[in-house]
Amino acid sequence: MQQQPAKHTYIADPENPAEMSRLTEQDRLVTAGMGGLFPELGNTLPSTIVNIMDVGCGPGAWVLDTAFSFPDREVIGIDISEIMINYARARAKTQGLNNAIFMNANILEPLEFADGEFDLVNCRFAVGFLHRDKWPDVLREFCRVLRPGGTLRLTEPLNFGDTNSPAINRLAQMLCQLFHLRGYGFASQVDAPYTYGIINILPDLLTTACCDNIKTNQYVLDISYGTVFHGMQIKNYELVFDLLQGQFFQHGLITKEDFDVVIDRVRFEGQKEDFRGTWQHVTAWGQKSIPQPE
Repeated sequence: MQQQPAKHTYIADPENPAEMSRLTEQDRLVTAGMGGLFPELGNTLPSTIVNIMDVGCGPGAWVLDTAFSFPDREVIGIDISEIMINYARARAKTQGLNNAIFMNANILEPLEFADGEFDLVNCRFAVGFLHRDKWPDVLREFCRVLRPGGTLRLTEPLNFGDTNSPAINRLAQMLCQLFHLRGYGFASQVDAPYTYGIINILPDLLTTACCDNIKTNQYVLDISYGTVFHGMQIKNYELVFDLLQGQFFQHGLITKEDFDVVIDRVRFEGQKEDFRGTWQHVTAWGQKSIPQPE
């Protein structure tokens, strides 16, 4: 029997419990590294932002944190993964967060929300689940469900970090190459080992979609030995490289024998006291254009 193609376009299997666990920890790392849920707003929300949607919410950490911090707002998280949505719903129930709602949805299809239903649409790390040719249509759909003047907010990484570990750098560059080969990001062939090619074009993507008054914030997380983020990111490295090793082999980026040697070096070099590294992200946001009266 011929195997049916996967409906999702995630770089990693979204129904994998290990990926769900990894995303939960990565979400905490990124939120803390950015300085909170809405650092560009001083981690407050204006009264005009009541209905919020988080796209590709995964296990729901950002939605749950936002719902807890702003109990008078409704926060909806959507994701294609059934295991992650079920987990997020269970966490919301356990925490008594009735204003956190989770729904299964495929962002490659029209969303089941009315025009102008949301005041803010948030999306993080879509570079790992949205192919480069799909960005314009998907962002236009985000804009459709935004009210005029509502905020579209995107957060994306430059790459998977820059360190003084040869082993980590080798696999991180390999990951960038895999993204390029699989159709993610906007890096050129020359730049593909070093960047996903997404952060510099976020303003253009927002402009093309529907947005005015576009602004950006850059965040550089210090993941060096001894920092609060060090252990979390080293574990993140190990899990990502392990989850995607089969795709590395499939695309001829490394052999199994070589990978086993390099991943051991990742663990060793990442725990050395002289380990230094940073991980850069950019948040870009803008307001949906308000039609001018004729």
